[in-house]
Amino acid sequence: MVSDASIPAPVPVFFEDLKRLPPGRHRISVEEVARQQRSRLMGAMLDAVGEQGYIATSVADVLARAGVSRRTFYEHFADKEDCYLQAYDHVARMLTEAVEGALLGHEHWQDAVRAGLDLFLRTVAENPRIARAALIEVLAVGPEGVRRREASLRPFEQFFELARELAPAGAAIPGTVTETLVGGILETISARVMRDEAHRVPELLDQLVFWSLVPFVGPVEASRAVAERPGA
Repeated sequence: MVSDASIPAPVPVFFEDLKRLPPGRHRISVEEVARQQRSRLMGAMLDAVGEQGYIATSVADVLARAGVSRRTFYEHFADKEDCYLQAYDHVARMLTEAVEGALLGHEHWQDAVRAGLDLFLRTVAENPRIARAALIEVLAVGPEGVRRREASLRPFEQFFELARELAPAGAAIPGTVTETLVGGILETISARVMRDEAHRVPELLDQLVFWSLVPFVGPVEASRAVAERPGA
């Protein structure tokens, strides 16, 4: 199904605003209870990590925010790292799917780049704690955190690989350009998040669109694409 390219894609909701289960008997299924508990725990983990950092966050911090018992926590997760990494994977998967959806319905590749970046930047701005927890604190987890981060970037690198078709005939584009491009975009955004300026990252849209296009169409065409955006 092709989306309406004129309507900005909605920012994904990573965790529902789940209410704590009522005490005593209720009609909620066992499966739904488990799903809600798991969602609350993952959301609480990223909220805590986004506020105080991965190293400083304890299981007790997560339990207090989620309103879930320690026993229940260990029914879902092996330890703090397991909970964090599963929460990270959940956010990365949802964001990837949302960005892929935002790319649909655009006649020109340049417009798809703008739509995907716009959604990514708005998502960061509206979820500053999740952004800090996912973009920055994942590296504090250690080797497995680095591996998960690299895996989460591959779909975005693959998207830019498709842009090689736009390059002028005979243009020598280094094989590392997509890795460098995605890494540069991520670090530019992360720097603002680290300065508690997540709310300002949407201001980067035109600049990031420009740099995303330059390696494939050159600076003149990239400048034109930015200048000719709707409302410019």
